[in-house]
Amino acid sequence: MTKPAQSGPVRRVVSTRLPTKWGNFQLLGFERDLSNGTPRIDTALAMVLGDVTAGAPLLRIHAQCFTSEMLGSLRCDCKDQLDLAMQAIADEGRGIIIYEHQEGRGIGLMAKLRAYALQDEGFDTVQANHELGFAADSRDFSLPAAILHELDVSRVRLLSNNPQKFKALSEAGIEVVSRISCEVPPTPHSHFYLWTKKRKMGHLLTLDDDFEFATIDQAIAELRSGRMIVVVDDEDRENEGDLVMAAELITPEAINFLIDAGYNPDFGARPLKRAIERLIEDPMSEKLLRGEFNDSKVVNITLKDKALCFDPEIKETKNG
Repeated sequence: MTKPAQSGPVRRVVSTRLPTKWGNFQLLGFERDLSNGTPRIDTALAMVLGDVTAGAPLLRIHAQCFTSEMLGSLRCDCKDQLDLAMQAIADEGRGIIIYEHQEGRGIGLMAKLRAYALQDEGFDTVQANHELGFAADSRDFSLPAAILHELDVSRVRLLSNNPQKFKALSEAGIEVVSRISCEVPPTPHSHFYLWTKKRKMGHLLTLDDDFEFATIDQAIAELRSGRMIVVVDDEDRENEGDLVMAAELITPEAINFLIDAGYNPDFGARPLKRAIERLIEDPMSEKLLRGEFNDSKVVNITLKDKALCFDPEIKETKNG
């Protein structure tokens, strides 16, 4: 989550009815002036059902997701989370959904699509954002807090898996009485994305409890598409996983990803990368490069060709 820019007071600019399949909501539009080097208008919507001024109503802070909500994308869980929140509020007869225009965790639609393209090459959602020069999460939750104050709501039960929302509301003087899970079943297309959010961003998800392996046909289809799969050992054997990709579809980017991903942060080591670096530094590599060394242990290794692809830190070999 990024630090909020300088902002002016929130303004309620419109109120209208919003009949939905979940019930008749009141739709409120809010604006505020925002300055982060360049003045602009920050906007958000509040969908309100019933009397929310007493007690602690349900609250969902939801970021716009054009790809899932309008195009039906299965790469994330955003639309399903919105539907879950709308249904939960309808069941209680009161609650609030604050809908923010912060596509792609705040980086915008075009940048989000570029991040998707990087994920197609093997980056996870956090790595893709960093590669594009963004934080893992660029959202600012100060506007929802200001809207709650404007609505005279001081206590809420938060529908969220994101601890940063809990923290932001608490710091803004909103009492979060409880956090209620807003988790939906993952799809084969969203599982790794959600797992990354759990592992790297601290989202409170229970993915391991309902994990399902892909079928053989799904795995073959992924390999034929030039994507990597993870083949895991039985728990009673080594209980490890191997990244696998079709050899004829391998790319320098894929090799770099294999090296970067081939480490466990719990051990703080990058064994594949270090092994390659040691091989290149070894005097024997000179014989390999000149074709003067032939041993069954190194048959099919073309060190000169592969070393140039391995990592940006490995610039070139002596004969490169």
